[in-house]
Amino acid sequence: MPGDPTLNISATTTIEVVTITGNTSLTLCGSGTATLEATSSNGMVYWYTDATGGTPIATGNTYTTPTLTTTTIYYAEAENNNGCTTAERLAITVTVENIPTLILEENINACFGSSITIEATPSAGIVNWYTELTGGVPVATGNEFVIDNITEDMIYYAEVESNACISETREAIIITVIPLPVANPDETIVFCENTTRPLDAEINDTNVTYLWSTGATTPIITITEPGTYTATITNEYGCEVTQVFETEMLNAPEIIDVNISNTDEAIIIMASNTQEYEYSVDGGDYQLSPIFRELRDGMHIAQAKSLNGCGTDARNFRVLLVQKFFTPNNDMINDVFTIAGFDYYPEATVIVFDRFGKLITQLDKRNRNWDGTFNGNELPATDYWYVIKLNKTSPEIKGHVSLIR
Repeated sequence: MPGDPTLNISATTTIEVVTITGNTSLTLCGSGTATLEATSSNGMVYWYTDATGGTPIATGNTYTTPTLTTTTIYYAEAENNNGCTTAERLAITVTVENIPTLILEENINACFGSSITIEATPSAGIVNWYTELTGGVPVATGNEFVIDNITEDMIYYAEVESNACISETREAIIITVIPLPVANPDETIVFCENTTRPLDAEINDTNVTYLWSTGATTPIITITEPGTYTATITNEYGCEVTQVFETEMLNAPEIIDVNISNTDEAIIIMASNTQEYEYSVDGGDYQLSPIFRELRDGMHIAQAKSLNGCGTDARNFRVLLVQKFFTPNNDMINDVFTIAGFDYYPEATVIVFDRFGKLITQLDKRNRNWDGTFNGNELPATDYWYVIKLNKTSPEIKGHVSLIR
């Protein structure tokens, strides 16, 4: 009020804030104890099993839990000497993870030089593969591991990791190399037409099976056709090797014709000229040339023999000897020009020309002789030319005959 003395009044207030920090998450691999840590800005740390209320189970910056088998949450709270506490308890979760396990095949057989896939089935997590029982770095990762070109026994170890938990021990896979069957060397085989040939893939091992490219399952097969044949030989472990047979067929000799190129020469014609032959006529000595000369008029036998041992062939043929002159003087000797083969060659034709190419006469099975006349008039003594065709497909036989008076 007016006239009152001046008053000086003062007061102070202190606000204390208590904080707490710590790792809020821990992981246990399998059952066990965990040591929890929390730090207070001031005051004592108290440990609880409840988020609020309850009785402290321990005090201090660290707390070691009893053995845990399941995931458990603990709480830390700080309180100073003035009774001030943290606004909220710090929750620390202890996660209990199962230690991962795996299932695998401990012993595996592998064929020499083959590629195999080894496998491990984990309860959880990722599989790592090692070449050492302990330590080292993984050589592969994953449930499957492909190993190429195995030529020697080996051991690999599998370990599984899940949520930072590792299997207790590494599991070993032992790989044993199985030798392949010892097949015979590949073969190249030549055999004759119209014959059979055995192919023998049998080896000195009774614990194997055979499978041919023909489908046969015997150690030995018999073939009649050329080509490539394979025999797959498999042992009791499933390891296999293949033997290859390259086969070639040589043609049997076949005479397709005997050409009478002139009146006393015969040429033996073969169906195939890819091989070498020896030739014979009428059972005489064999020769390399297919040409035979100075043969008698009449029937003959041509023979051919392959030099590779693939047999012989024979064919009958007739030599047609054409007279070199005739004398139409009615003495009953060489009075006409003719050929003796009309009885054997019903399709034969003979055309006769003079030296200027004029057609003089044509002979066949109905008109077999020429008496040296043209239109009933005697022709002069000279040489006349002829062309003989024994059939439609035979080569022409050309020559000349002398008319002598």
